[in-house]
Parts: sequence; structure tokens; C-alpha cells
Amino acid sequence: MENQKQPRLAYALRHDVEVVEFSPGQIKFKAADRVGNDTLAALNKILEETTGGKWALDIVPGEVGRTVADIENEQKEKDKKNVAETPLVKAILEEFRGARIENLTRKVKAGEDDGDESANEDIFNTNSEDYFNSED
Repeated sequence: MENQKQPRLAYALRHDVEVVEFSPGQIKFKAADRVGNDTLAALNKILEETTGGKWALDIVPGEVGRTVADIENEQKEKDKKNVAETPLVKAILEEFRGARIENLTRKVKAGEDDGDESANEDIFNTNSEDYFNSED
């Protein structure tokens, strides 16, 4: 959605909906009250243009639970904990009391495709000494 210049729609899908059921041509989700018919129409249009097929978008009654943003934030916290347990970072955090990890940034090497899902696997592998000793 960000690539199609639909920032409001992208925000709504990340923060204001919980996907309950997904199958080709159909998405059922719970939505916050602020998600209106214009949001559904924009999503439907993009899905149809992108896939070439018809889509049924159904709002299921109930409170919105875990959103995409919630899941991403949970993963970020898990990644921070994994990095904090590596020997080097653990020593730094112990030396500088009160210090904490604010952000993690994955360094992409030349020729590496950032959009490749396999490139994102185990990027915070705590068993990897190379992660902190790379010469890039």
C-alpha cells in the first residue's frame, strides 16, 4: 500500500484491523470504528487491480485483537531480547547501567535483496559470532 501511495489505507491495515480469516478472494476481519467504507473500497480496488480477481471483504463483529502492528512490535521486542543476550551486547549493557537497545537496523550487503524473505531469516541469531564481527 505504501508503494501505491495509499498511506492512510496502509496505516489502517496495520493498526486498525485484525485479520480473522484469509482465503483467495476473501478476507474476513475485525475493524476499528474509524475504518470506514472508503477504506474498504480502496482496499477492494487495490486487491482487484493487483490480483485481477474479485474480492469479498467482510467485517466480523467484535473488538479488534492483535493487529499487524502488534505482531511486528512483539517481534521487534523479541529481536531486541535476542540481541541483548549476545555476549558483546550483554557486556556493554552491564557496563553502562541503564543503557537499553532502542532500535535494531539490519545491514544489507551489496548484492543482497532486502525484499527476499530468506535474507531475513535468523538475522538476530544469537549463535552467530559473525553478526558483530563483520568487516562491512
